[in-house]
Amino acid sequence: MLNKKLLQRLTVAGLIAVTTIGFAGCGDEKKSITPEQAVAQAEQQQLAERKAVQSIVMDGAQLKAIMEELTNRPELKGKALRVFQSAEFDITNKRIDIPLLKPDSQMDVVNYTYNFDTKKWGDPTPVKLEKKATPELVMSNTYDFGALNYATIPNLMEQGNKMIQEKTPNSFNGTVNTVEQVLNVDTGQANWRIHYQNVSLLVC
Repeated sequence: MLNKKLLQRLTVAGLIAVTTIGFAGCGDEKKSITPEQAVAQAEQQQLAERKAVQSIVMDGAQLKAIMEELTNRPELKGKALRVFQSAEFDITNKRIDIPLLKPDSQMDVVNYTYNFDTKKWGDPTPVKLEKKATPELVMSNTYDFGALNYATIPNLMEQGNKMIQEKTPNSFNGTVNTVEQVLNVDTGQANWRIHYQNVSLLVC
């Protein structure tokens, strides 16, 4: 036969366990969701975040303020700036990447990244160039920052979205993946491209 004190301890432990389970089952009960529902919720959250970033990029005043934060940095302000190869407005990953040839340099390229979550430009990071790079080759892969003309982005995106909606009305979710300006080394012209989920547009 069990010792009375031991029996009492076991009984109390059992009551505590039952009581705990009882409280856990009361009040705000969390409903379980299926893996499919979890995926759908995550996708909806990502879509909402992308739309929020896209609305900023398509707002001329907000985009202008962001870009002026870059050009007003102490090391860039008042300097002749040149973009290296391309500038990317990455809506999916919520960032802007602009590699620049360092002012007063012929070979040093650094990348500036704007984070839409922190709402800040990060410090420049070096861009690794090919071993065969020469000052002439590097320069031929750059174009004047003024040609970036980011003020045209809202209009370009509006035109692109309209074209995509007309071509793929059933699959267009209203968001862009990336807007980028890419230098054509052969012509020396920088052209705008808009990338969607399944298609890209050369818009200018």
